[in-house]
Amino acid sequence: MSSDRLSIEAIFVPGFGEPVHAETYLQALSETEWTELRAEATRSRRSGNPVLLCGDCRGSVYGRESTAGRRHCYHFGTDVKDCRWATANAANFRSIDASKFKGNQEGERHKALKAMICEILSFDVDAADAGIIPERYTKGTDGEYAFPDVFASSWQGGEAAFEIQLATTQLPTITRREDFYVQNEIRLCWVVSGDVGQLDRRAFKDIYFRNDGQILSVDAEVLTAAKAAGAPRFRLMRLLPGAVHDGFTPIWRERIVAPDDIDWGRQGDRPKSVRGSYDNYLDSLIERDEELKRSREHIYAALTECDHEQVGRLWDEIVAIVGGAPWSALGDPYDTVRSFGVLATVRRNEITVQTKIDLANLPHLVNSLLLEPKGRRIWSNAFKTLAAAHKLELLKAPSVAKKLERNLAGLHGQSTIENMAGRAFDVLFPEGAFQRLRLTEP
Repeated sequence: MSSDRLSIEAIFVPGFGEPVHAETYLQALSETEWTELRAEATRSRRSGNPVLLCGDCRGSVYGRESTAGRRHCYHFGTDVKDCRWATANAANFRSIDASKFKGNQEGERHKALKAMICEILSFDVDAADAGIIPERYTKGTDGEYAFPDVFASSWQGGEAAFEIQLATTQLPTITRREDFYVQNEIRLCWVVSGDVGQLDRRAFKDIYFRNDGQILSVDAEVLTAAKAAGAPRFRLMRLLPGAVHDGFTPIWRERIVAPDDIDWGRQGDRPKSVRGSYDNYLDSLIERDEELKRSREHIYAALTECDHEQVGRLWDEIVAIVGGAPWSALGDPYDTVRSFGVLATVRRNEITVQTKIDLANLPHLVNSLLLEPKGRRIWSNAFKTLAAAHKLELLKAPSVAKKLERNLAGLHGQSTIENMAGRAFDVLFPEGAFQRLRLTEP
């Protein structure tokens, strides 16, 4: 079968009345956006209100990624459609899992990891006393049930399910388990083996790209560390920004940690490091680099004076260090400087744009200088990200919310300009860097 018949050419996506070209739209998404869309397409179909529809038959579809990184859509395997792209019909997920697992038999690697998790958890006295059970029948409040790989009746203040992720686990299975544990207030801990090489696979990205690039693993070395400490240990694997001279190209970092090194969150949350997020780590790299730190401070000062020539020169200096689009590619210099000034004001909680509007009237400032002028609306998504991190109350202001909704709908599925601006934008505004992250170029 030719490759052009393997996927659906056009899809309906949220916010658009007309279908869009599937691969153009999907390739424009960041890694996080793509991962979240895949999960939402699966969840929404199960709830009866699918967010992704085939552009021909309007049947529900889901996102897939080839081994070469090509993003595309398929009809769900149980749906047989009278559709010009009906050949883009995936096998039933259970059949896929069965074929990868050589039937429905559990793999030896899976069994070994499950036993290892049980032994590691047993070093916690409370967990051991309350009960650590593999494949425990767990009934939910709505009558649904699950069989977590390992169930701990008491872990970090409540019940916890440890689910092992191997390359065989399909996205519908992942989202179904996640939803079950959230609804029943059971903490979910995805666990993998310690092989970093496997993390490039889509099945693993579907988990860690919705958890700030973090995932737990266990292996023989972790078990040895737990035995030596007489307490549970895990390997925390994190995708983090690399060195400045490499343009922050993400790299995997890992270390064996104690439970206190992990923020287990509330029941239903997924565990993360207590040391902060990807974006926080990026900001700390910038603060430790004297040249980038100085350039960022000078740009903020130039924004206050609306000096677009100085801003442009400094921007291109940053681009030369970490990469990104040249200043000339960002549009009208005056509009870009005014937009950046508003974004910097939100980030710094300090007027960083030439204006007579006081900081106490920030909604009016944002509306007047960023969300209303047509030439600046392209930065609306960047504003939303910064406001969510620093000024959440801004997003609740009715006038701001109305204009923001209009502006975001006007993007028509195009890649946002801050994605195009690249790593230089992350230097000025690290908030949202993980959300904008792309591991490969489209």
